[in-house]
Amino acid sequence: MADKLLMHRVSVDDGQIQPTGLSPTRLRVTRAIMATAAVAAAAAMAASVTTVLHAESATRIVETWRMYGFALCTGLFVLLAVAPRGRRGLWELVIANKLLLTGTAAGYQFTGSAVGSGEVIVWDGLMTGLLVAGYITCRGWRRE
Repeated sequence: MADKLLMHRVSVDDGQIQPTGLSPTRLRVTRAIMATAAVAAAAAMAASVTTVLHAESATRIVETWRMYGFALCTGLFVLLAVAPRGRRGLWELVIANKLLLTGTAAGYQFTGSAVGSGEVIVWDGLMTGLLVAGYITCRGWRRE
Protein backbone atom coordinates (compact mmCIF):
# COMPACT_ATOMS: atom_id res chain seq x y z
CA MET A 1 0.00 0.00 0.00
CA ALA A 2 2.79 2.39 0.92
CA ASP A 3 4.49 1.81 -2.46
CA LYS A 4 1.27 2.73 -4.27
CA LEU A 5 1.08 5.96 -2.30
CA LEU A 6 4.70 6.77 -3.13
CA MET A 7 3.91 6.42 -6.83
CA HIS A 8 2.02 9.70 -6.68
CA ARG A 9 4.37 11.69 -4.47
CA VAL A 10 6.55 14.45 -5.83
CA SER A 11 9.37 15.85 -3.74
CA VAL A 12 12.02 18.46 -4.30
CA ASP A 13 15.58 17.60 -3.34
CA ASP A 14 18.51 19.92 -4.04
CA GLY A 15 16.36 21.93 -6.42
CA GLN A 16 15.52 18.87 -8.53
CA ILE A 17 12.06 17.37 -8.85
CA GLN A 18 12.39 13.75 -7.82
CA PRO A 19 10.62 10.95 -9.67
CA THR A 20 7.13 10.20 -8.49
CA GLY A 21 7.34 6.48 -9.31
CA LEU A 22 10.61 5.75 -7.53
CA SER A 23 10.46 4.47 -3.99
CA PRO A 24 12.80 6.03 -1.41
CA THR A 25 14.67 2.71 -1.13
CA ARG A 26 15.32 2.50 -4.88
CA LEU A 27 16.41 6.14 -4.88
CA ARG A 28 18.87 5.53 -2.01
CA VAL A 29 20.28 2.39 -3.65
CA THR A 30 20.71 4.16 -7.00
CA ARG A 31 22.40 7.11 -5.33
CA ALA A 32 24.75 4.79 -3.43
CA ILE A 33 25.65 2.96 -6.65
CA MET A 34 26.32 6.19 -8.50
CA ALA A 35 28.24 7.69 -5.58
CA THR A 36 30.46 4.60 -5.68
CA ALA A 37 30.95 5.07 -9.42
CA ALA A 38 31.76 8.78 -8.94
CA VAL A 39 34.30 8.05 -6.20
CA ALA A 40 35.96 5.38 -8.37
CA ALA A 41 36.18 7.78 -11.32
CA ALA A 42 37.55 10.56 -9.11
CA ALA A 43 40.15 8.16 -7.67
CA ALA A 44 41.17 7.15 -11.20
CA MET A 45 41.50 10.81 -12.12
CA ALA A 46 43.64 11.56 -9.06
CA ALA A 47 45.83 8.53 -9.75
CA SER A 48 46.34 9.60 -13.36
CA VAL A 49 47.88 12.95 -12.37
CA THR A 50 51.23 11.26 -11.72
CA THR A 51 50.99 9.44 -15.05
CA VAL A 52 50.40 12.74 -16.85
CA LEU A 53 53.27 14.45 -15.05
CA HIS A 54 55.71 11.66 -15.93
CA ALA A 55 54.44 10.94 -19.45
CA GLU A 56 56.81 11.12 -22.38
CA SER A 57 56.03 13.81 -24.94
CA ALA A 58 54.68 11.13 -27.33
CA THR A 59 51.92 10.12 -24.87
CA ARG A 60 51.41 13.22 -22.71
CA ILE A 61 48.35 14.52 -24.57
CA VAL A 62 46.71 11.07 -24.61
CA GLU A 63 47.28 10.68 -20.87
CA THR A 64 45.93 14.20 -20.25
CA TRP A 65 42.85 13.42 -22.35
CA ARG A 66 42.34 10.23 -20.34
CA MET A 67 42.62 12.16 -17.06
CA TYR A 68 40.04 14.69 -18.25
CA GLY A 69 37.80 11.78 -19.28
CA PHE A 70 37.91 10.52 -15.69
CA ALA A 71 36.94 14.01 -14.51
CA LEU A 72 34.04 14.12 -16.98
CA CYS A 73 32.81 10.68 -15.87
CA THR A 74 33.00 11.79 -12.24
CA GLY A 75 30.73 14.73 -13.03
CA LEU A 76 28.29 12.67 -15.08
CA PHE A 77 28.03 10.05 -12.34
CA VAL A 78 27.34 12.79 -9.76
CA LEU A 79 24.56 14.17 -11.99
CA LEU A 80 23.00 10.71 -12.18
CA ALA A 81 23.27 10.31 -8.41
CA VAL A 82 21.52 13.62 -7.78
CA ALA A 83 18.65 13.10 -10.23
CA PRO A 84 18.71 9.54 -11.56
CA ARG A 85 15.58 9.94 -13.67
CA GLY A 86 15.84 13.61 -14.45
CA ARG A 87 18.31 13.55 -17.32
CA ARG A 88 16.94 11.76 -20.35
CA GLY A 89 19.51 9.77 -22.31
CA LEU A 90 22.39 10.26 -19.90
CA TRP A 91 22.23 6.72 -18.52
CA GLU A 92 22.31 5.24 -22.00
CA LEU A 93 25.21 7.48 -23.01
CA VAL A 94 27.47 6.57 -20.08
CA ILE A 95 26.57 2.87 -20.29
CA ALA A 96 27.34 2.84 -24.02
CA ASN A 97 30.68 4.57 -23.40
CA LYS A 98 31.80 2.08 -20.77
CA LEU A 99 30.49 -0.87 -22.76
CA LEU A 100 32.37 0.28 -25.87
CA LEU A 101 35.58 0.79 -23.88
CA THR A 102 35.26 -2.70 -22.40
CA GLY A 103 34.48 -4.29 -25.77
CA THR A 104 37.32 -2.46 -27.51
CA ALA A 105 39.75 -3.51 -24.80
CA ALA A 106 38.55 -7.11 -25.15
CA GLY A 107 39.26 -6.95 -28.88
CA TYR A 108 42.74 -5.57 -28.23
CA GLN A 109 43.34 -8.23 -25.59
CA PHE A 110 42.28 -10.95 -28.02
CA THR A 111 44.69 -9.72 -30.70
CA GLY A 112 47.42 -8.78 -28.23
CA SER A 113 47.62 -5.33 -29.80
CA ALA A 114 47.42 -3.05 -26.76
CA VAL A 115 49.31 -3.03 -23.48
CA GLY A 116 46.98 -2.58 -20.50
CA SER A 117 43.84 -3.86 -22.18
CA GLY A 118 43.28 -6.44 -19.43
CA GLU A 119 43.14 -3.70 -16.83
CA VAL A 120 40.60 -1.77 -18.92
CA ILE A 121 38.46 -4.88 -19.29
CA VAL A 122 38.34 -5.32 -15.52
CA TRP A 123 37.77 -1.70 -14.46
CA ASP A 124 35.47 -0.57 -17.25
CA GLY A 125 33.67 -3.90 -17.14
CA LEU A 126 32.99 -3.42 -13.43
CA MET A 127 31.89 0.17 -14.07
CA THR A 128 29.54 -1.03 -16.82
CA GLY A 129 28.02 -3.46 -14.32
CA LEU A 130 27.57 -0.69 -11.73
CA LEU A 131 25.93 1.59 -14.28
CA VAL A 132 23.56 -1.11 -15.51
CA ALA A 133 22.65 -1.94 -11.89
CA GLY A 134 21.90 1.73 -11.20
CA TYR A 135 19.90 2.04 -14.42
CA ILE A 136 17.77 -0.99 -13.58
CA THR A 137 17.34 0.01 -9.94
CA CYS A 138 15.98 3.46 -10.76
CA ARG A 139 14.23 2.35 -13.94
CA GLY A 140 16.29 4.91 -15.82
CA TRP A 141 14.46 4.40 -19.10
CA ARG A 142 11.49 6.19 -17.57
CA ARG A 143 11.42 9.93 -17.21
CA GLU A 144 9.18 11.84 -14.92
